[in-house]
Amino acid sequence: MNSGNGIATVAKSSPCFHKYYPIDTKTVRKYGIFNEQQVRDKEFGEPSSTYELSQDYDGGKTFTDLSKFSTGLTLTVRWECTADGLNNNQFVGDLQQQENPLDFKPLKSEGVFFPTEEWTVGKEWKYELTALMAEKGTADSEGTETNVVSTVKVLAIDEEIEVPGGTFYAAKLDINTKFKLAFPNGRTTNADLKSTAWYSPEVGLVMISQEGFAKQTSVYLGNE
Repeated sequence: MNSGNGIATVAKSSPCFHKYYPIDTKTVRKYGIFNEQQVRDKEFGEPSSTYELSQDYDGGKTFTDLSKFSTGLTLTVRWECTADGLNNNQFVGDLQQQENPLDFKPLKSEGVFFPTEEWTVGKEWKYELTALMAEKGTADSEGTETNVVSTVKVLAIDEEIEVPGGTFYAAKLDINTKFKLAFPNGRTTNADLKSTAWYSPEVGLVMISQEGFAKQTSVYLGNE
């Protein structure tokens, strides 16, 4: 199974090349979501849910990630490739849950999510995104203002990690994200999300453990 669109792999000369976030449009990566005990015991038999990640890239300065969850939710993230790194200030794609499709319309961003500078232990950076959240199909100027700030620190480089999809040497990141969300229906949410993530040159995201909205871990299961 593959996405069937664009360039299969990205050369190092491409503006969208990143060592720890590879683009491969001919591969669909599958992830399972597990609870804390399953991850601690390395019991990866039955995830609570799964999702499939595919990518679309035409050789320019943007590419798209599409995640389709077994729960019915889909998430599209459009990345921009710059000299400083990769950022998702074009996070305009759908966050859809059947009856409640939402659009995120970017207003401004600062920093990049994945800097191109060499990652070393102790390196830190910050990424901030301000966008409008609106019901899908509304005018570009309409919506409620939402702010997301992530601070990232490299905890390790080439840490060995074993998951159902294989064994990898990955960069380990500590990610702290603060959300100020304002929904079109008037509901507001302020939340902190703490994540520990492992990214490898072979597949990108290998595993991410999150605590905030929910305590769960996404684990790379292999390719479809």
